[in-house]
Amino acid sequence: MQAAGSRHGKTTARARTAALISVLIGSTLLVALASACAEAETDMPKRPIEEVLAAETDRWMSIQGVQGTALGLCGDEPCIVIYASDASVRGSIAPDIEGYTIDVRVTGEFRALDTLPESPDHPDG
Repeated sequence: MQAAGSRHGKTTARARTAALISVLIGSTLLVALASACAEAETDMPKRPIEEVLAAETDRWMSIQGVQGTALGLCGDEPCIVIYASDASVRGSIAPDIEGYTIDVRVTGEFRALDTLPESPDHPDG
């Protein structure tokens, strides 16, 4: 006849082993699911940069110091350009959106000209 403590020890060890196996299987499934989700995100088509610019321009223009927005090139890649009156605007705008780089260019304040410069090619010049 086995002692009661010995039987209890084997049952506890089996329970711990079963719990450990359950945790390992759950962790493996979680890692696989996360990996599949990350892969799915990279396969999803992103909106064209023109759509992103059109959708976000009003929001950016509401930020103090933003003078304008445009499409541009950052290296060889298309990017969104935000013209700012001063460098403080950089702290209010993320460095990218939907995979596109945002290039904040400090230009100073935009001002309208009072008159057009005279030009032989201009109909009013």
